[in-house]
Amino acid sequence: MSRNNSKKSELKVAFNNLQEVVDKISELLHCPVTLEDETHRLITYSKHDIHTDPARLETIISRQVPFKVTQRLWKQGIIQKLNENSHPIRINAIQDIGLGNRVAISIRQKDDVLGYIWVIEMENTLDENGFELLKEAAQTLRMFLVKHRLQQRKETEGQQRFFWRLINNSYQKKEDITAGFNKLQIEIPERFSIAIFRFSTRITSRQEQQFITYLHASHDLEMVFYHIDQFDFTILLSPKHEQITIQKLSQIIEDIVNSFSGKGKTPINVVGSCSHFFTRIERIDKAYREALTVMDLKETYTSELTSVNGYWELGIFKYLDIIMERKKEDSIDCLPIAFLTEYDKKNQTDLLETLEVFLNTDGNVNDASKVLHVHPNTLNYRMKRIIELTGIRLKDPKVKLDLYLEFKIRRWMGK
Repeated sequence: MSRNNSKKSELKVAFNNLQEVVDKISELLHCPVTLEDETHRLITYSKHDIHTDPARLETIISRQVPFKVTQRLWKQGIIQKLNENSHPIRINAIQDIGLGNRVAISIRQKDDVLGYIWVIEMENTLDENGFELLKEAAQTLRMFLVKHRLQQRKETEGQQRFFWRLINNSYQKKEDITAGFNKLQIEIPERFSIAIFRFSTRITSRQEQQFITYLHASHDLEMVFYHIDQFDFTILLSPKHEQITIQKLSQIIEDIVNSFSGKGKTPINVVGSCSHFFTRIERIDKAYREALTVMDLKETYTSELTSVNGYWELGIFKYLDIIMERKKEDSIDCLPIAFLTEYDKKNQTDLLETLEVFLNTDGNVNDASKVLHVHPNTLNYRMKRIIELTGIRLKDPKVKLDLYLEFKIRRWMGK
């Protein structure tokens, strides 16, 4: 039997726990070894290492791979390569984030990534035999991580059920909410927001893993709970420090959206929304309604709200539902819009669209002309004609706001 086959056989014995396996891998490879789950949370690490690098040390202390490390590895496509195959990958040192030379391999159950083995090449460099040994180690750890995943899923499913009931106002008393948190051994956040990320395609298990990995590694936000409902990833977020304002929260939501939109073999679109920060956990259902309101409005008013993520950024759109209720009671058409609708039908003109675009661009002739693909002189002529036909006073802010809202209400009602 060759020396390498002899080492492989040492990985096929019955181990009692993950720690024994990881220590054996480290012993056979003469390198420090770290075992992470699919979200890059530390599971365990080899215990008898004299040398290590700053990234590994920080991972051990925080029980999570530092965000700067996972972010860089994502940008360089290394995590994607690990997720796509079961072969070891050599990663050269990245000094500015404290990452030494490494070899990594994913631990897989068919196409599902269960976790990763990271080998730090401090005083020893892995050769082909070392790579083969690492493949064997991944197989040995696979069954341990299958059991680990099943236990995690039971906990996650329980958390998701509680969270879903929480945001849908199933708990009427604060004592019941507190009891639920205590049962799950999770602290009630002092400050929280609900965020929703809506995917253009059904959320896959791989996307779920990647999303959780990204959020767990964040220095700014803690993901307390999450729930997936086909296309929606709903999250209870808590800021990790006081410097996270609602303005900063909006930017973080935008960064998350940009990190996941257009990624993967089949590019997807992700839209984000979030609520205010709340301090009373019994108001979590209100936080959820705020995030949901933003999401629903962004779907209807895509161009107007493209840069809006937070409920506080909606402006007048927050009150559209109230305005629409009043509109239904009055059942009176806006006369200028009604007139221009009929006029366009009879004369094959586009005056109604011209007026709407003019209002959407806050009366900026150049911007409105670009949207309509006409010359500014043409736009000025159309606006003059609209004023002649309807008598509207566009210099009056009350008239402009009224018309602007009328157009938005028509859009919501599908007119």
